[in-house]
Amino acid sequence: MNSLVKIGLALLLPMVAVGVVLLVNNRPDQPDPRQQEIQTYLHCRGAVYTQPLRMGEWVQARLPQKFQADMSKASFSNTPYYETDCRFNPDYAGYKPMPYPPNDLWCVKVISTDPKAPQAIVVALHQDIYNADWVVHEVTDPETVLAAVGCQFTQQ
Repeated sequence: MNSLVKIGLALLLPMVAVGVVLLVNNRPDQPDPRQQEIQTYLHCRGAVYTQPLRMGEWVQARLPQKFQADMSKASFSNTPYYETDCRFNPDYAGYKPMPYPPNDLWCVKVISTDPKAPQAIVVALHQDIYNADWVVHEVTDPETVLAAVGCQFTQQ
């Protein structure tokens, strides 16, 4: 009986420890990294336009593998890994070219009354064998790019 208790404890304690680690790391108060990058982009780029930029509807692209480097007019991120056109914080020095196509892609409608503001942006998960990070892209031709990657907003 004594050895049965020892075996039970030996199995139960690691399972409890793993459960505690999973619960601590799966907190609902952790911000979504995509949304963080988008909000930072909207805040920083909003200073360029006469009217503020707001995030509208966002949808996941059905064909993220179709997004190529030539579809990006400019890239924005604080990623310490990848080179971007604009850094929100110049202390981060990205040193690697972004791998294309991205592993995941979300299309975001931008709301602004400024006619020069972009109609839509995309936020892409660029990932290589060692690193991964979300990057916001202003696209060259929103209508063509969104159609190519399979994004369709419910409200046009």
